[in-house]
Amino acid sequence: MRTLERGIEFATKRLSRTILAFHRSFRKMANLEHVQWLRKGAFAWNSWRQQHPAIYPDFNSAHCRSCNLAEAQLENSNFHGDDLVGTNFSGANLSQSDLSNSILRKADFSQAQLYGSNLTQTDLRGTNLNGADLIEVTLISADLTGACLINSNFSRAALVSANLAQAILIRAIGWGADFTGAFLQGANFTQADLRGANFSSADLRGASLIGARLDEASFEYANLQDANFQGANVSSTLSSRLAPTTQPFLPQHRALFLPASQD
Repeated sequence: MRTLERGIEFATKRLSRTILAFHRSFRKMANLEHVQWLRKGAFAWNSWRQQHPAIYPDFNSAHCRSCNLAEAQLENSNFHGDDLVGTNFSGANLSQSDLSNSILRKADFSQAQLYGSNLTQTDLRGTNLNGADLIEVTLISADLTGACLINSNFSRAALVSANLAQAILIRAIGWGADFTGAFLQGANFTQADLRGANFSSADLRGASLIGARLDEASFEYANLQDANFQGANVSSTLSSRLAPTTQPFLPQHRALFLPASQD
């Protein structure tokens, strides 16, 4: 019962954020005063926002390529549809913000707080998300090809149909993350903690899950061809959950789930 209540609470919060983002997306123009202060840099913006704590920053389609917004206080901001290529958000607080449909290629989100933010259909190719807080983030259909998420935390994140080909997720935490239908070819999940994650119908061809925690993870209909699970912890991840897959669950896959040898 407690688990059900938590699930309902989580679903309700996500629905509320989705509705808010939906309404924001109809606002065609950014608040010009907000944009003016933002372009002065993080220090000026933070000082101004301290004086206006009740505002909801609106940068909708304002575009701020290669801006330096490190450590900026940008929680509850609207960046819907922005061109933010190469922008420095390292250490910034973007919790509960809407960055959906934005172009974020090669942006720096290292150590940034993105808890509960909406990054649906964003272009995050080559982005630095090392150490970022991505808990409960929505990344549905986002493109994270070649992105770095080392030591990031994307627990309970929605990555349905996202593209994480060749992404680096070493030692990342993704408890209960939803990778349904995601493209994960060549992704590196070495020593990642993916307990309870859902990889149903995901493409994991050539992915590395060496030493990963996969307790209670689901791989129904996933493509595991050439995936490496050596030394992975898969207690309670039964072979029945892994079959049928789009590629048969072959004996060599079963062997990859054996604990690493203790020499």
